[in-house]
Amino acid sequence: MVTFGPKPSKPHRVLIVDDDESARITFGSLLEEHGYVVETASNGQEALRRIQKRPPVDLIVLDLFMPVMDGWQFREEQKRIPAVALIPVVVVSAAELATQSIDAAAHLEKPVAFERLLEEIWRVSERPRH
Repeated sequence: MVTFGPKPSKPHRVLIVDDDESARITFGSLLEEHGYVVETASNGQEALRRIQKRPPVDLIVLDLFMPVMDGWQFREEQKRIPAVALIPVVVVSAAELATQSIDAAAHLEKPVAFERLLEEIWRVSERPRH
């Protein structure tokens, strides 16, 4: 068990969207160990279906380079759906302009240090939403 990083104040629901299965498993296990409830999707299209379910997720961890629907397309579609448009997104990708180009709450470059990932997810998930 990885013991660093802050724990959430409540069991936030996090959706990990990445076409790399090992990334989904690794990030998911890490977040579950730290008290998060995790769902996964392998592309943006699958993620759109999941975020419209109830209960909604509290935060999305998003890769940008994926088949079927990439992260940029996903984010455009997410913003068009009022019920899920305000769900914050933490981008985990090698693309440096990701935060500005898709209005993400945070951007972490791959490969990402687990402690940094936990800190950003905690920071974004604990912040009040408007």
